[in-house]
Amino acid sequence: LIAQEVPVLALEQNEKLPEKVSTNITVVGNMATIKHEVLFQNTLKNNTKGTISFSLKENQELVDVKLSVDGVLKEAHIVEKEQEFKVVNGIVRKGTQPIVIETLANKNFRIVVPNIKFQEQQLIIITVNEDLEQDTAYFKKDLLNSVYTKAKEVLLTIDVLMQDKKPEIIGLASNNMFKAKENGFQLVLDNGKIFNRNLQLRVPKEKNEKAIYKGTYALYQKQLSRTKRTRKAPTAITLFWDASYSMKDRNHEKDFELLQAYFDFAQNVDVHLTTFSNTIIQEDSYKITNGDWSALKTVLQNTVYDGGTSYTNVLTRAKGEEVLLFTDGLRTLSELNSMIALPHYIVVNNEVSNHVALKTIADRTKGKLIDANNTTEALTLLTEESLEYLGYEASKNISVVPLISNDNEISLALKGITKTSEVILKFGYRNEISHSEKVTFNETNKELNIANKWALAKLNQIENELEYTAFAKTHKILTDKTIFKILNS
Repeated sequence: LIAQEVPVLALEQNEKLPEKVSTNITVVGNMATIKHEVLFQNTLKNNTKGTISFSLKENQELVDVKLSVDGVLKEAHIVEKEQEFKVVNGIVRKGTQPIVIETLANKNFRIVVPNIKFQEQQLIIITVNEDLEQDTAYFKKDLLNSVYTKAKEVLLTIDVLMQDKKPEIIGLASNNMFKAKENGFQLVLDNGKIFNRNLQLRVPKEKNEKAIYKGTYALYQKQLSRTKRTRKAPTAITLFWDASYSMKDRNHEKDFELLQAYFDFAQNVDVHLTTFSNTIIQEDSYKITNGDWSALKTVLQNTVYDGGTSYTNVLTRAKGEEVLLFTDGLRTLSELNSMIALPHYIVVNNEVSNHVALKTIADRTKGKLIDANNTTEALTLLTEESLEYLGYEASKNISVVPLISNDNEISLALKGITKTSEVILKFGYRNEISHSEKVTFNETNKELNIANKWALAKLNQIENELEYTAFAKTHKILTDKTIFKILNS
């Protein structure tokens, strides 16, 4: 199902075709800022109420909304939902009450415009940030949208910045339409070149870094080398073994195969074992010598699986250098979380597991989420480490937050950048710095909303609810506690 990203207008329950649609897409690496300007006209013989609607995909964020009110273009503001004016049956009453951009289920949005005058033009502008879909070779964006085929006038402009390899549009007869421009490429499509067909933008991935800023906000992206090395074997670990009933039919032989390979790698290691279900069942310590873990294996083989799953006071028992957690993540009696800083190597092989929550813990602790069904691949994740981003050096007024940081790529958002700013990024393995890179940034005047990317990443670091909402309002971020509104006065 393709989201109706370009807004549509209904007058008296009938869809009104747009007079003009102008879409501007600016791309840097995997980030895109999309600006849709859609112009409608009330051709009915009377003033009327209108309903504007659009929907976004999961990988998109609504950044800004502007709407013409009585011929004046007005910008939406973020307020707490408790402060919004009362909306009855989705209709905002006339007068000085604001026009609310209603957030519906599944990223659907609706705006009720109380009065569009006869022959008056109605303009809406929305700005959206999107994390582009990708495969091993390309960043991709689908461009099909039914509004394009219905509008009387259409203009689509795509700017791909800091790009050496030419992008392409899949679905057009000629695929040689991008022109080199300003350290990148530009494509302009009008009515005669946009048809009712599937179009897809594909931007080839490149190994070169992309460092760009607008205002005081900057974006840094780089495809990392896949250089890996065998990590240093630990001398002490904690092994958490989930003995709840949901683990009863798990393929434990695969777990034992992986543990055998792990201890062959570690050889000599102290193991603190904790088995648990709805409570702590057993705690004991084992000394593995020359890879012999037979005593520990016997204990695990004799596990009785029963009860619910509670992680309360379990993961806080972690000690040593790293954690091995064998679980499905299907908590029934408590929340699944870990604030322990040790790397968590979380092993699953159940048909049903809480992969999202488990991966969140593994990523935050710089561990791995591992599927034991493929012992070779699982052992690689357990015993090898990849080059990663470890931090930065910069002046005090510069703030850096990671957007993506994994084995393959790094993406950072920065605040406080000027044309003379220099930032030193540190790379290495675990907490061991192997090298540093100095970064300077190129300025752009294109539609690229990096400020929202920085603010959204920063917001996710805030735990206090009042601070969270205050930050969202200050930086114009749509959350479950905030809403866009446009003053109608």
